[in-house]
Amino acid sequence: MLRTAFVNIIENGCKFSYDGQVKVLCAIGEGEVKIFIKNRGFGILKSDIPHLFDPFFRAERATTFKGYGIGLPLVHRIIKHHKGTIEVDSVENEETTFIIGIPFSHR
Repeated sequence: MLRTAFVNIIENGCKFSYDGQVKVLCAIGEGEVKIFIKNRGFGILKSDIPHLFDPFFRAERATTFKGYGIGLPLVHRIIKHHKGTIEVDSVENEETTFIIGIPFSHR
């Protein structure tokens, strides 16, 4: 499931970037792995960010791109299923970063 989530969010990042690329950075924090998926593009309006994970929601700037508004809600559910977190930081006309935290498993 995590593979599906990461493929989806990376493909989205490529689709909405100016150059078709994303940067993926990983870091180890306290009890979790943090993954940063960053693209340089037109960004997400602040008013759209709270709705990105709502099923069938299409951000205002995304309506000209192919999609149905189910990818990010699926990513959100998968991350939550793994007890993780997902946040969005976006600067209009510059970049968008999705920050995913996945806790270490304890056996």
